[in-house]
Amino acid sequence: DSARTTGSLYFQKTLPFETEFLNRVAEMAVERARAALRPESGAAQTYAQRYGISRELAQRIINVAKAEGIDPELGFRLVRVESRFVTRAHGPGGSHGLTQLMPSTARSIDRTMNTEAEILDPQNNLRLGFRYLRSMIDRYKGDVRLGLPAYNRGDTAVDRSIRNGRDPENGYSHLVLGTRSTN
Repeated sequence: DSARTTGSLYFQKTLPFETEFLNRVAEMAVERARAALRPESGAAQTYAQRYGISRELAQRIINVAKAEGIDPELGFRLVRVESRFVTRAHGPGGSHGLTQLMPSTARSIDRTMNTEAEILDPQNNLRLGFRYLRSMIDRYKGDVRLGLPAYNRGDTAVDRSIRNGRDPENGYSHLVLGTRSTN
């Protein structure tokens, strides 16, 4: 134990800048890890109240949306339209979970998604759904109004509409973004 202390002191005396730098990097990494785990009680509570969901689900949506590069507000709106926040939702066409992923889409994003239970897992479902949405938005150079219909109908259908001079909007982006009044 004294050898380690001596070695540590030797390192600190001979390389003070490097030691200080490494200590600061380590402290910053620990703080980032703590911040990532720290609940954002204000935002999660606000979303939980707005959508009538648990604070835990709200926090999960916030965390996954941020990790996948999606604005949390967009993530909440997508989940509201797709599943109304029902974690075990099943669509008539075979889609599953909070983001209503088709099994083939889930597997194309993550080859380890082999069972319905894995796709229905809220963490997996949000991660894959938001990652897919991000890829569709990126495909259309950041255009959310094209990325959303591509998420809903597929990029092939959106590309075909654009090629044929038609508006690819099918009402889906208006539902998600709330840009058209509904009864």
